[in-house]
Amino acid sequence: MVGFMSMLISLAAEYTTGRLDSQSAGLVQLEAWQDVTGFPSHLIGEEICLLSSGHDRKFSHGCLNASRFMEELTRPASTHPDHLPPGSRVHGLNYDRSAAMALWSDLFDGHIESFDRDPDLPP
Repeated sequence: MVGFMSMLISLAAEYTTGRLDSQSAGLVQLEAWQDVTGFPSHLIGEEICLLSSGHDRKFSHGCLNASRFMEELTRPASTHPDHLPPGSRVHGLNYDRSAAMALWSDLFDGHIESFDRDPDLPP
């Protein structure tokens, strides 16, 4: 979850504002994380750094899934396999809501459930 959310926050910020340096990206992640979760941002900042520098496989997998999700949302409308219906452009993104929800479920929700059953994780 940490990898997916932190990467998705960074990708959405870069999509909106352009390329961010690592300090700016970190600040965006912290503020957005606190807004989304309600938890103090300093708690997640260190966790993101540790997971990233430690090459944690679950963190890396979450980052990859966030990249796949954002790639789908930002793909030009003309390249979507099903031509998008009118009104599919939301916040500058081209997507079919039901397809986006299915992809979210596949790339995020499904992995949260499988990690809940992972014996390598502490209870």
